[in-house]
Amino acid sequence: MSNKPNTSLAQNKATGRIRVPLLIAALVVGILALAYIDGGEEPIRPIVQTVTLPGAAAESE
Repeated sequence: MSNKPNTSLAQNKATGRIRVPLLIAALVVGILALAYIDGGEEPIRPIVQTVTLPGAAAESE
């Protein structure tokens, strides 16, 4: 029996070490792209409700 490592297993470990970070990076890029496209912004709406200010009531009388 020889003490040589099985090359196919060594190659699979190396492939796994490369594949996992690439999958994580792809997931992060996908989430960032979705956030960029969505933007999370809402359109600006004017305020249509009247507000009485305490100082303005005394000045107008």
